[in-house]
Amino acid sequence: MPAKTRILPALAATLVMFAGAATVLAQDLTKEEQRERALARLTLDPRDETNAALHYYRIMCAPFGEAATLVGERRNADDWIPDAETAKALEDEQGTLVQFIRASKMKECAWGTAYYTDGFEALLPALGKMRSAARMLSADARRLASQGESRQAAERLAAMYRISDHVSREQILIGSLVGVAISALTNGDVKLLMDKGWLDAESQAIIATAAAQARAGDFHMKDALATERMIVDDWFRRVIRRPDAADKLREYTSMEGEDATKVDALLAMSPAALDKELDEALKFYDDAGAAFYQPDGEVLLKTLSADVAAGRYGLFGSIFCPAFDKCRVSWGKGMSGIDDTIKLLGGAPAAGADRKNMSKPDAKK
Repeated sequence: MPAKTRILPALAATLVMFAGAATVLAQDLTKEEQRERALARLTLDPRDETNAALHYYRIMCAPFGEAATLVGERRNADDWIPDAETAKALEDEQGTLVQFIRASKMKECAWGTAYYTDGFEALLPALGKMRSAARMLSADARRLASQGESRQAAERLAAMYRISDHVSREQILIGSLVGVAISALTNGDVKLLMDKGWLDAESQAIIATAAAQARAGDFHMKDALATERMIVDDWFRRVIRRPDAADKLREYTSMEGEDATKVDALLAMSPAALDKELDEALKFYDDAGAAFYQPDGEVLLKTLSADVAAGRYGLFGSIFCPAFDKCRVSWGKGMSGIDDTIKLLGGAPAAGADRKNMSKPDAKK
């Protein structure tokens, strides 16, 4: 034991010596060499090409530093650039931000959420943290671009588009909508930096490529709609047979007024009658899925929402079927926002005229 304890001071001294040498070496590098070293840190080793969600989870196990708080408190205008204190906090957060950028470059992202087991009770702990990470990347891109670091800024904006795609792979509506929000945040950053002339041609190409990939992912809205339908078909069928069915159903309503009365009516039904109610609600999901991608999808979905309220999809449907027309509006703005950004960056327009129309919900109004 004494011999082992004596090794530790020697090891610590050695590490200090190497750390000092590394610091001196960094100081001896030219600014261009330091820039290339920083960019090299963003490269993903092919041996780490696994599930991005696992990497994100590991990064998020540690709390974010002061930068996340300062960005949240001080970003108060579209043309905001980090002040000196926020910039210093972002510099201190580079290790975390670099890890997010690397993880964003992985193709696979499977979050492993237990929808079959937990249904609408499934926890989604990553979404809030991923949105916070995107805000930090956004602020850091603005900081770097204002300092002439166009390529570094572009790497962060490209990562944000990839992250918007990754969070959408939760394959549930809230995940897709968070993806839309992160994409919209990135669109705003790109417009600001382009207006200021802070993005060179190489940087614009990097961002345009990531934006096009995110658009091709479609915010995984079709998968999200399918998951919502599956939960109603599978999880809710099990919920209505549980001893605590009354409590569970009331958790998803206002528990007062008309909805509470409808829940009481549902609970008075036999299991067979409740199954028929769910079958009627599933028809809504099928109709909504068919309408969503139509050029006039927003109008069609508004009509479906009115039909839901009128009881066309049963009593259960009138309580629990969501207003997909609002999701369609957000999705449409997200898709057209990326189109506009790609065009601003000089990239190729989205393929297919009908797809272009689909990204603008009110194009035919």
